[in-house]
Amino acid sequence: MAHVLSVKDGRNVAVFGIRDILDIVGDCAGNDIRHYLEEHLADIGEMEAEFELADKEHEKELERQGEHQRSVLSDIKEEAETLEELLHAQRLDRKKLQKAADNIWRICSREL
Repeated sequence: MAHVLSVKDGRNVAVFGIRDILDIVGDCAGNDIRHYLEEHLADIGEMEAEFELADKEHEKELERQGEHQRSVLSDIKEEAETLEELLHAQRLDRKKLQKAADNIWRICSREL
C-alpha cells in the first residue's frame, strides 16, 4: 500500500517501500546517509532472521519437552495402575508392589 509523504522542499512523494524511502533520503540528505541506513537495515534484517530461527528452535524444544513430559506421566500412570491392581488383588504380592513402587520412584528420580 502506498503512503504519501511530504519532504522538506514541499513535495509530496508516493512511497511504496523501503527503497523509495532510501531514494528520498539519498536525494535529500546524500548518498552517504543512504548507504549508512541501508547497512543498518540489512543488519536489522539479519537479526530478524536469526531471531525467527531461534524462535522456531525454541518452539521445537518446547514441543520435545511436552512430548517427554507426556511420556513420563504415561509411564507413571501405568505403574500407578499396576499398584492399584495389586492392591485390589485377593492376595498381596509384596515383591510386585515393591517393584511397581520402585519403578515410580526411579522415573521420578530420573526426571528430577
